[in-house]
Amino acid sequence: MNIITFSLTGWLLAAVLILPFATDDKPFDTDASMAGAAVFESDPEKKKYIDNLFDEIDELVERGSLDKALNLLEEAEALSDSLGYDDGRAKSAVRIGDIHITQGRYGQAIGLLSEAYAEFEEGEHGLRIGNMLATAYRFNDNLQESLNLYLSLIERLQEEKDPLLEAGIEQNIAVVYERLGDTNQAIERYFNSLEIAESKADTTLKIVVTNNIGDLYRKEGDLDFARKFITESLELSKEINSLENMSRAYTNLGIISRLNEDYEEALDYYQKSFDIANRIGNVVGPVQILFNIGNIYLDQEQYDLARDAFHESLDKSLELNINQGQYYNNLGLADVHRAFEEYDMAIDRLNRSLELARQAGSVEMEKPVLERLWEVHEKAGHYEEAFSNLKLYHTISDSLQAMDKVQALAQYETLYNLRNERRQNELLGEKLQAQRSAIIIGVISMALIIIAASLLLWMYRKQRVVTDRLRIQHSELEQLYKQVENQKEELAHLNLTKDKLFSVLGHDLRTPVTQLQSLVMLFREDEMEELDLNEVIQQVENQLQHSISTLENYLNWAQSQMKGLQPELQPVQLREKAAGVIGLLSNMAKQKGIYIQNNIDENAGVIADQGMLLIILQNLISNALKYSHPSGEVTLEANTEGSKTILMVKDTGIGIPFDKQEVLFKAFDNSRKGTNNEKGTGLGLSICREFVEKQNGRIWFESTPGDGSVFYVEFDAEEVTVQV
Repeated sequence: MNIITFSLTGWLLAAVLILPFATDDKPFDTDASMAGAAVFESDPEKKKYIDNLFDEIDELVERGSLDKALNLLEEAEALSDSLGYDDGRAKSAVRIGDIHITQGRYGQAIGLLSEAYAEFEEGEHGLRIGNMLATAYRFNDNLQESLNLYLSLIERLQEEKDPLLEAGIEQNIAVVYERLGDTNQAIERYFNSLEIAESKADTTLKIVVTNNIGDLYRKEGDLDFARKFITESLELSKEINSLENMSRAYTNLGIISRLNEDYEEALDYYQKSFDIANRIGNVVGPVQILFNIGNIYLDQEQYDLARDAFHESLDKSLELNINQGQYYNNLGLADVHRAFEEYDMAIDRLNRSLELARQAGSVEMEKPVLERLWEVHEKAGHYEEAFSNLKLYHTISDSLQAMDKVQALAQYETLYNLRNERRQNELLGEKLQAQRSAIIIGVISMALIIIAASLLLWMYRKQRVVTDRLRIQHSELEQLYKQVENQKEELAHLNLTKDKLFSVLGHDLRTPVTQLQSLVMLFREDEMEELDLNEVIQQVENQLQHSISTLENYLNWAQSQMKGLQPELQPVQLREKAAGVIGLLSNMAKQKGIYIQNNIDENAGVIADQGMLLIILQNLISNALKYSHPSGEVTLEANTEGSKTILMVKDTGIGIPFDKQEVLFKAFDNSRKGTNNEKGTGLGLSICREFVEKQNGRIWFESTPGDGSVFYVEFDAEEVTVQV
């Protein structure tokens, strides 16, 4: 079912919310007033006559007699110009702009109102003319310009204090936000307007606001909530016998019933709206009602009845020069022609709607027309035209953005319920006050009921507070329990780490220390031969170097596990740091006859922590020496790729067995002995990975058993220029 709705709210919004200049004079007969115009000799009498014209004009607008209203406005404007009557000129501009908007002539409205606003902006009429100009921008899809002007007017109203005008502009701002897709802001502005209307007990404004809020919920698909607001608008309209607003509410309820596919109920609502419009002489309302009735017949595939309704609505739109009515009814008739497979006639109707949409400058109005043109041309076999309209349709669709508004609507449902509860309490108070003066016993009984209800409410709220507090405490206890469990697991992990650390320390440091003690005893007893002295010193140095390296690895690893090591990142020259580490390990390389080749470019630099980088280099190079064959070769290189520099440490050693590769970076994994039976701690590569990741880098390797290994370390690049 292709739903197109055309509610009274949309068409007459400018007229409803413009809050025209008030006057205490009553409307009078047009012919009598014009006949007497010539006898007015004093300026006050002429001004009085002009003010009376405005009353009559407003009555004609309410009945939908827009052309007659324009004729009288031309007279009022001409007389005001001749008298220099600024109040009359300002009122004329507002009302002419309103009629232009209603008839879809948005460009003319903007031109007229812009000129008037420039003249009257700082005066007492500036706010109302500005409000109408912003409304014209809104209907012309200049939404940002419209919003900026509305907001500037609200800022001025904070000083001038006109609550009812502020409420009207707040509502107009809500409409703009609704069009922009910002439902959060739209609903907030609607409720701001509603709050002002309620504080000022302005029933007419409350009728308009509740109707518009209901229409917003209807557009968002929340039909139940939409019905609540529009029903409230209808009841308020009945209270003050506002027939025009009753007609508007019945039309919107008919739209909701149609969306619920309750067509009989929808037709009943439309008929009520139609009857009221005819009763008050409103010729604009039936245009929209007949269009909506046509849609119902279209949904039910009663195409002859649908065509009759659309034609009748279109004829009235042409008679009244209402472009929007012509646009929508041509769409409806196109759908009927398509159902009868009268494709050429459907295309003709759609082209008329497209022309009207472009005249209005509305891409939103173009979109459904282009979609239908594409579909009808395709059914008619006009594939080139179908493809052309399809491309235009997708271009417009991509330019219209939609936002998720469900959360904002749900949030303000609560506000609605609270407001209703407050209103019910106020009504109850009014009834009690009325009864108090008539029946004393009734007042006492009602007071007792109120007291009992208050006690029950207090007890309920107290219980709810206790329940909420218990719920919060339960949630907090659950959180604490989870924290304790997490801390328990973390402590168990730390305890296991501590046990492993002390176990390995006891094992790996006991042997070299014992050997050093034995050597010292031999020195003390003078049992060392002089020829063995250099060899012994070399052994002592090697043992000390191994013990220091082992201890440093353990301490670095333990500190990283305790999260106590944080990097200080800065630009570092990579070749210089590598050369320093090579110097420290030169004795180890010399003993095995291994050549270390530093091919890192002098200008290669990285963003790193200097201390961590030295530990990484020391572990990688010492591992390469450890697992290289005597007379082998270790090569250091660095490549810069984009914003990254990759350091490579390559050896020609024994490689890494496949079963070790998956756990190579795991702490305390059983370390293999080197090619000369050198021992390791099983922590070096784990420390490398920890330190590399702390510096926003990554580490990996490539290795084939028996054919050497290559370790890669990637850092953020930083070019370093060497000073010569």
